[in-house]
Amino acid sequence: MLNHYSPFSVAERFLQLEALTPGRIDLGLGRATTGPLIDAALRRDRGTRSADDYASQVREILAYYHRAFEPDHPLSAIDITDRIETVPEVWILGSSGSSANLAGKLGLGYAFAGFINPGSAFAALDAHRKGFRPTAFGAAHRSTMLALNIVAADDEDTAHRLTWPARLLWRRLSSGQAAITPTLAEAEAELAPSSKGQSSTFDGITIPSQLAGTVGTLRSQLVHLAGATGATEIMVQDMLVDSELRSRSRELVAEAISGITTLPDQTDLTTPPY
Repeated sequence: MLNHYSPFSVAERFLQLEALTPGRIDLGLGRATTGPLIDAALRRDRGTRSADDYASQVREILAYYHRAFEPDHPLSAIDITDRIETVPEVWILGSSGSSANLAGKLGLGYAFAGFINPGSAFAALDAHRKGFRPTAFGAAHRSTMLALNIVAADDEDTAHRLTWPARLLWRRLSSGQAAITPTLAEAEAELAPSSKGQSSTFDGITIPSQLAGTVGTLRSQLVHLAGATGATEIMVQDMLVDSELRSRSRELVAEAISGITTLPDQTDLTTPPY
């Protein structure tokens, strides 16, 4: 959440991690806030209104990493990369699609929070694909990450039931309740039948808020999702507080993903179905 930090501080901290573990650090830059209370707690200067200068903050971080300041820029004399051979891979994070064009223009990877706003995933990732131009700041080829709420079980019915805690959490958040992730038992007791029955399967057109299945059905859904969105990576999120259910679910999700050996050609995608 870049709006809470100076670009120099972020660049320096993540470069230190990169120096300790070369080639293993990604830096994801998001523009979101955390809500009024935490935003106020994080701010040092609470007497002025914060400005939305996200794009310039991103560019400043890239300038530190790639010595890309103009010669007359007041910060051009700073060199934090001296004797450090690699820099973190920078990604732009988004949940509305508003940052997709910025990521494409700068040649950066783009990660979309499909678990927050699945309905905008097609448009956001398509905008990044259309606007992507390779630059010195990123890889030569486009990278897009689709983050989804995914759960799995040994049978379809159990897998679908595992989506209920996430659904109840979102209902609680929307009604102003505390953001405490419920147990499966709590979700089973509190959720209305209509919420329990909402789809947890990608039908080729609509991405559900929570995706569920067995190893086989999940693998099929993820292959189709990657083809439809052009995503080159899938990030997995879940809302399971029961350690045994969570461990088993992640074991099966990992098995489903590891079994995907080929994906559709993502350079010649047709217009996505949104």
